Amino acid sequence: MIFHSHRLMTLLFLMSVSAGVLTSAQTAHQGDPNAPVQSTEFHSPMVLDTVFAAADRSLWGEGGWFTVKDYLDVGKFTCDGVSLRNDYKPSKGTWGPGLELAAKLADEAHVRVKIRAVVHNPRHNHDKFVNLFFEVLNGDELVESVRMPPIKAQDDADEVDKEVALVVPLDALKTAPMTRLRITMSTIDD
Repeated sequence: MIFHSHRLMTLLFLMSVSAGVLTSAQTAHQGDPNAPVQSTEFHSPMVLDTVFAAADRSLWGEGGWFTVKDYLDVGKFTCDGVSLRNDYKPSKGTWGPGLELAAKLADEAHVRVKIRAVVHNPRHNHDKFVNLFFEVLNGDELVESVRMPPIKAQDDADEVDKEVALVVPLDALKTAPMTRLRITMSTIDD
């Protein structure tokens, strides 16, 4: 009986891996955050959940911009056709990360984190006003949040970037489990 149960569990695990059911470092959802991800295309609003890379102090350097692979992966999700991508090459299907952070001590107990978002609106999509709301979370606990001023993204496939900053207590930055960044993106036709 144990042998068959173990084989069944192994089979279910392999089936879930091949079906892409296992969670990755970033997820996107619409409505219920616990609903399984069925697509990478969403309508407004779309909620992205990824790592808050500024929790890793080794990435800060001298306070310049940095990014992580997780932010490259965020670019696969679209909200009414709009995505967080930089240098998108449609012919190759490649892009660079649409999120960058810069972190520097504000004082002995706080870090000032700048967030740069690069919005890509593809050709033949409607011109959009894109709203981004960022929440820094430890589990379900909200650490800090900030709303970026609206970004006007025309349907000419040019990327538009904007920056916003927030101040986070140093003791709120966790690496195990990693502090998270929730991004709520909404769009309005221009």
